[in-house]
Amino acid sequence: MRSNPSSAMRFLLCSSVVYTASAAVIRAPLEGLLTDGAAGIGAEFESPGFSLASEDTKCSLANTHALKGKVIAGRTGVNWELTADTTERANYVQAEYIIKGENVKVGSTEAATNGAKVAADLAKDLIEWKPWTHDDGNGVYVDIEGSKCGRWKININKARKPEEVGFQPQITAPMPLEAVYSLMEEQVQNPDVKHVLDGTNYSYMKGLQLVTQQHFQSNPAGIDQTKVTDDVLAFCTLVLSYAKGALGALQPGSSPKKLTTFMPRTNFNKIFAHVSSKLPAKGEALWKLFENLACYTGDGNQVDAALCTGTADNPTPKPNKFRDLSYGQGEYKCTMYDWIRSLDPDSQADDCLTKFDRTIDRSIGKLGTRQEKMFNSQRSVPIFEFRDLDTLQTKDMEGFMLKVDDAIQKLHREYANPPGPIEQQSKQLAVAVPFIPFASAMDWLFVTAIYQKASTAARTFSNPWALYHGIRQAQL
Repeated sequence: MRSNPSSAMRFLLCSSVVYTASAAVIRAPLEGLLTDGAAGIGAEFESPGFSLASEDTKCSLANTHALKGKVIAGRTGVNWELTADTTERANYVQAEYIIKGENVKVGSTEAATNGAKVAADLAKDLIEWKPWTHDDGNGVYVDIEGSKCGRWKININKARKPEEVGFQPQITAPMPLEAVYSLMEEQVQNPDVKHVLDGTNYSYMKGLQLVTQQHFQSNPAGIDQTKVTDDVLAFCTLVLSYAKGALGALQPGSSPKKLTTFMPRTNFNKIFAHVSSKLPAKGEALWKLFENLACYTGDGNQVDAALCTGTADNPTPKPNKFRDLSYGQGEYKCTMYDWIRSLDPDSQADDCLTKFDRTIDRSIGKLGTRQEKMFNSQRSVPIFEFRDLDTLQTKDMEGFMLKVDDAIQKLHREYANPPGPIEQQSKQLAVAVPFIPFASAMDWLFVTAIYQKASTAARTFSNPWALYHGIRQAQL
């Protein structure tokens, strides 16, 4: 039995607009329901002052790195764990408390899933455990899950009170690109006024390559600089920060994640899907755009002499200079040309940079295409890790998580809808009308009204044949 064409179309388009407010509207109308969960809030509390060394002094780097994320001394609770965090050093790990963001949720009031309450529980465990106070002079040794190097000795100032152990926190949460850009702007332009999610990158102070509208002053790819939205600027900032980092800022064997305090856990192909309708198509055209953007430095009014010649309003890339920048580890190599040119908003595969980081740290893009919904919303957005946040002590953990939860909710409310010109979106719908012979005028008025209310940009609407196919499938 066939459903009424008009009602079927309404159902399809409604579910598309409501459930996916930033991309792939008709392509997969129920994608948000199938793959994206409610907004999670994860945390890592790293402690360089609370480290461990193996009783096997010859423990290899490989065996040390294999312990990343493994539980220390069986210390676990409801949605938290004490785990090993690795560095570039062999036979050395740092203690790191983990709050599980896949279970702990933004805005939750339940003890098991509220970030502040989980933090209070793990802080209480450390304060009561305080293992270094039981040292009889021979050191305190504990097991680390899966260790091939025997037991591990705790190294910490024995006079340290457990409630005063220092930690550097990192927060993982879903965040729309335009909200991330607001934090990027603050970090570069007003560093003295710090948002709780705005970290300080002391190791690479110039790692973040903030892209502004001025970077588009030569109208690359025909893009009007005055119409470049903040979500696009955030995406371009992330790409250029990692790409220009290949100029040599990183030590060999280091992860590019260290270049910025804003690390995407969702891979770049998926992030690109959020802004691909506003940028050139994938491939050579996308590469040419970024080759031009790489010519700028600072606020976008100066030419980066390392990569380009010319003037700010007419820069000229040096042949192959930006193109040949690369990251490499072992036999794997990722050039900036290969990475940017191959970005594909329709791909489910990992991008080149994500694959490279997998050889070192497995952090950038580790979650693949996974996204989560914003707080009190059906809009799915990428997941980010906010790094190098201000240090705190054990006793501060609960209050810190309260502030973080509140800050995420505020950002999600402030940036509830993606930026984009409503007028152009309505025109895209109008273009599709003549190609859908069974769509009544009333149907299209209905769709346009809802679409404008959602303030949503989706390039699929500009492809009438994809729209036709989606509606036709709903009819059958």
